[in-house]
Amino acid sequence: MIDPALVIARIQTLSQFRLVEGAAELATLLDPTKPVIGDGPNAYVVSMAEEPQPPKSAGGPQVLVSTFGVVIMVRRRGDALGAKTMNKLRPLHLALQGALLGWIPDTGFDPLFYRGGRLLHFEPSALWWQDDFSSRCGIAPVNQV
Repeated sequence: MIDPALVIARIQTLSQFRLVEGAAELATLLDPTKPVIGDGPNAYVVSMAEEPQPPKSAGGPQVLVSTFGVVIMVRRRGDALGAKTMNKLRPLHLALQGALLGWIPDTGFDPLFYRGGRLLHFEPSALWWQDDFSSRCGIAPVNQV
């Protein structure tokens, strides 16, 4: 798994985001009974999946694709249709791609690649968008390490 703390530190180098945090903070904010905290834009790093590919030989090493998401929160103010808010999202999305595409998150991992993005949630006070990134790494049985 890609260490979320490394990704958070990488995104914190971008001046576009006021707050960069992890999955626990995101879970709290997506609770509909709690108000959105801060004016944003904010980014939240969430580990998503690990997809192992079958080994080429029984008991042999495997390739693992590790995926994380970055949820971007943009505040909506005076934007009934959401068009202005979506326009605010584009430069954030591009900055995020610029910082993460091709970056090697840790020893043993390949450079990150983009998996896609999607609208997560649209509410009167905020828009939530998620971009997913992945990297490959090799894993081997303990007796082969």
